[in-house]
Order: sequence, then C-alpha cells, then structure tokens
Amino acid sequence: DAESLATDLMTRIEDVMPVVVVPLLARALLAGDLPCDDTNLQAVLDAQLSASTVKTSIVPPSELIAVANHALAQLAEREIVELKDGAWSILPNNRPVLTFYASSIAHYYKGQEGA
Repeated sequence: DAESLATDLMTRIEDVMPVVVVPLLARALLAGDLPCDDTNLQAVLDAQLSASTVKTSIVPPSELIAVANHALAQLAEREIVELKDGAWSILPNNRPVLTFYASSIAHYYKGQEGA
C-alpha cells in the first residue's frame, strides 16, 4: 500500500542522508546546552550524534569544531544567536528559525525528549 511504500522510502532516505551541523547546533541551543569552549562544544555535538540514529555526517569528525564555529558565526551574523559571557544564546525573535532547523533532523531522535 501507499503508506508502507512512503514509510519504506523515508527510511531509505534517512539511512543515506547526511546530517549537517546547523541542525545539530540548533538542537543543542534549544536544549540550552551550548557552551563556547571548543572542548565542550565537541562533547555537545558528539552527544547529539550519539543520541541519534544518524548514520552519515557530512562533516568529518576532525573538522567538526571548525565547521561548527563557522556555522555559529554565520548564525550570529544573521542575528539568530549571540555570544555573551562565553556562551551562545538564542536571540528571542529568532527561536522559530532554530526550531525549524532542529525539526529537520527530529526523525533521528524519535522517542526522545525534544525530538
């Protein structure tokens, strides 16, 4: 039937579709779990990936921090986030933007809080 076919196709797409950094950062920001320190940032992103069913990442692990910092800088330029007192925070009017980004990978966190 059509429902089974759609479910099968979505599962196959999820299995090969890589995850990009901005949705991971968005999830971390929305959870209030994004410190500025690179060591902590690595741990937060690793935890996001470990908690998910993600099989493919678009960014090699050795480049994750550099790409994440670049993404955060881009989000700051767009006035979605700001760096204040050593921690990234969401600018209130742009919370829906981060929610949109985080929602794009929610299927990798089925059954988890914040999914």
